[in-house]
Amino acid sequence: MTDRLTSLEKKVKEIEKRLANLERVKPMKEKRQHSSDLESKIRTKINEIGIQHLIILVLKIKSKQTKTEIENILRKWNKPIGSWFRGGNFNKRLLNGGIIMKDGENDSNEPQFSLTMRGLKEIEKIVSKYNL
Repeated sequence: MTDRLTSLEKKVKEIEKRLANLERVKPMKEKRQHSSDLESKIRTKINEIGIQHLIILVLKIKSKQTKTEIENILRKWNKPIGSWFRGGNFNKRLLNGGIIMKDGENDSNEPQFSLTMRGLKEIEKIVSKYNL
């Protein structure tokens, strides 16, 4: 009887560990789903949203991206970007404006960018403004 109880206790502990792991994974899946929902809403309103706001939204969906990666996503969404990245707009409005920050470099030594706290607050305004 004691052996069966010990075996049963081991199985219960194992099940509890597995359940704890599943509970950690579930919020991650929900977060990914939220990002894809946001992306689909952005795509439906792509022509209404300005380029600066789109860049902030791109970094909300996936942080730590280079200018090239951001440009590629905007192109994938069929958003014309013109000379926005070649001029001083990116640096003056977003980087110097404290909305984004340099956040390391990729394997090719290109700077990567992420949102600052101010950028995260800006997201709330953008989502509200465009009803995303």
